[in-house]
Amino acid sequence: MPKRKPCPSCPWRRSTPPGGFPGGCIDSRRLLAMVGGRMGSAMQCHCTPDDDRAAVCVGFALQVGRDSIGYRFAVLGGAVDPDALETDEELHSLESLISTHGARC
Repeated sequence: MPKRKPCPSCPWRRSTPPGGFPGGCIDSRRLLAMVGGRMGSAMQCHCTPDDDRAAVCVGFALQVGRDSIGYRFAVLGGAVDPDALETDEELHSLESLISTHGARC
């Protein structure tokens, strides 16, 4: 079943401290390529395995998914239902995410 809410340690959640998620940093250039349409993939959830069970990051989907070709492919393929995504958490903007977690690499 696809994820519906950001994970407790999702880097998009403002409550997640710098380095407080698996991997500990965001590759800013790669993330910007995903959002800018130069990459046919979406940000993977840090809490899912790196195999065919990988899920699209819900925080990514909620904040910048509409701008990502990879996310749109995931929606078309049925891997994500945008109408089922929700959060009651305050999320970072793209700029805020990069300044909080991207500079930690």
